[in-house]
Amino acid sequence: MLTFLFTISVLHQIFFAALTAFAISVTITSPIICFLRKRKLQDGASKKASEKLQELHEKANKSQTPTMGGLAIVLSIILACLLWVKPSVELMIGAFGMLSFFALGFYDDWMKLNNKESDGLSSKTKFILQTAIAVMIGIGLFTLTDYSQKFTFFNLFSINLGWWYLFVVFFVIVGSSNAANLTDGLDGLASGSVAISSLTMCIIAYFYYPEMAVVAAILSAVLIGFLWYNSFPAKVFMGDTGSLAIGFILGYIAILMKIEIMMIFIAGILVVEALSVILQVLYYKKTKKRIFLCAPLHHHYQFKGWAETQIVTRFWIISLLLAAISLFFVLVIL
Repeated sequence: MLTFLFTISVLHQIFFAALTAFAISVTITSPIICFLRKRKLQDGASKKASEKLQELHEKANKSQTPTMGGLAIVLSIILACLLWVKPSVELMIGAFGMLSFFALGFYDDWMKLNNKESDGLSSKTKFILQTAIAVMIGIGLFTLTDYSQKFTFFNLFSINLGWWYLFVVFFVIVGSSNAANLTDGLDGLASGSVAISSLTMCIIAYFYYPEMAVVAAILSAVLIGFLWYNSFPAKVFMGDTGSLAIGFILGYIAILMKIEIMMIFIAGILVVEALSVILQVLYYKKTKKRIFLCAPLHHHYQFKGWAETQIVTRFWIISLLLAAISLFFVLVIL
């Protein structure tokens, strides 16, 4: 397989990698759903959720839907990468990060499911662990690879940050993983949005960082395969097991490609979802009033009476528009 990878073009590699990743994802997700059902690993509304949010959750009959579907996502990504991605130190560091965030999400989900009174790891504990992983990723990149500590944005500017670049790595990785986690609240919302973002990054990477184009294509294809079961009405949820891992991958690819700033547009829906929570918390602490009916933003529209499919579809449309703007800026203007 490795000999074959060195002889075919990048475009062919992207195509076959995506096709394989989709096939693997669709194939293995079904038996994993059966496994999760047998183990009664079913979703439940957060203990911290408002009464209305719990009511909406129960009304949609989501309490019987198995969670921890991230098992299928991560396994599919690993298998597809083993088949189609050339080994490198950057890939190994990324694999460590993905598995670390996967393990963190898995443990968090496991705590929730095995202790009905628990809402999983505390936000503080989760943040500390995410920070530790992000710092290790940054140190690994700086010491084990020739990764530049210059904060650049294509040919527009370049600033040598030295070890201060760890703050950029931390902000992007922790921010991206948490944003994906917060977005994962409606059927197909996170999987579809991240799939669009990763496909956008794949197209950009093809011209600027071909090695990462294959990884981005695999992530997008795996999520589209998972969306086959995760779209409304969902047969499985990814849980923190999946959302933290895919959020990490998206952020890690952006760091390697040095397009951290472009994440504002490429992953615009994730950014807005995360900002809605931050603004809601800060505003409430200061005024004891709320900006939104409920945060993250998708719940605000649920409270306004929008149908779940309507919210998800419109968020996908916005993701596609932001993807088009990002591609136009990078491929046409620059």
